[in-house]
Amino acid sequence: METHLLATADGQVLQVPLTYRGAPRSSAEDSLITTMTHTTLGDRWIYDACHDPVYVSTLTTTILTGGREADLYEATDAGLIQEVVTTHVRGSGSLSTAQVPELQAPVVTHDGATTRISAGVTLTLLRRPTTGTAGSMLTGTWPGQETPLLLATVNGEF
Repeated sequence: METHLLATADGQVLQVPLTYRGAPRSSAEDSLITTMTHTTLGDRWIYDACHDPVYVSTLTTTILTGGREADLYEATDAGLIQEVVTTHVRGSGSLSTAQVPELQAPVVTHDGATTRISAGVTLTLLRRPTTGTAGSMLTGTWPGQETPLLLATVNGEF
């Protein structure tokens, strides 16, 4: 899974989370974006991640436990070499992984540039990252955007 930050011609930034699967997800045709063939991994099914329970669980856990972006590595003949990460995300929470609530199958609704995911908790994904704060949130920075922007929130008492 990964989230793309795309710049529009008028300077807006759009957040597009995707999941990549090695096989089709059962009953997920409505969230399938496309298929592709990876040169090493073979056929892949690409989904709108907001509908994918793995993404929803990972996003919730990252926010509630104070998680961060994944490390990136390049595979070379000499082994894995860690790459420099220029985009950073940070969850605001301090729960242990064991304290993260169990989630249900996601139900997704869209309202303009906001996506709400109900899964036992309510996640709000800002398709256009913005300034602001919330109790349980994910913020991000990237080259040219050094002030953290709000990317997503989890509503509830934790």
